[in-house]
Amino acid sequence: MVGSLGGVVLGGWLTARRDDMQWSREQRQEDALRGVCAAFVAAAIECRRLLEQLYYFQQLGRDAEILTFGEEYNHKSRDLHREAAQLRFLGSAALVSAADDIVVSVARALQAVKRAETVSSSADVLADLSELDELKRAINALIDQARSNEGLGPGTGQLAR
Repeated sequence: MVGSLGGVVLGGWLTARRDDMQWSREQRQEDALRGVCAAFVAAAIECRRLLEQLYYFQQLGRDAEILTFGEEYNHKSRDLHREAAQLRFLGSAALVSAADDIVVSVARALQAVKRAETVSSSADVLADLSELDELKRAINALIDQARSNEGLGPGTGQLAR
């Protein structure tokens, strides 16, 4: 009788310990994914800002600013690709697809900025490139996906703010 009761108590304790360890592991994975998502979104937003600046200074013909912002963009683009690689490792298929859309949108926006180099009309300085709007939509789609339960796994629904 005592042996049976002791076995039940020991089994319950081992099960509770295993469940606690599993919960802790899942929490660490979710925290890591939130951190990677936040870093990726920050890098994407910074890339968009720098591309806008490059386009603006390009239209004004300010070579020094173009070089400065171009170098800064190169650094941020590397950060974006590094964070995308981490996201591919940690994220769900839908989240990875949304991140890939951002990487493609950044490349398209950069190509559009380079194409606009030949445009010298001052009216175009104030015009936004449609590729930059597409990039903004891609960033917002990733944020929406990350906030959904499907993006961050079971039991979560909010990105770290």
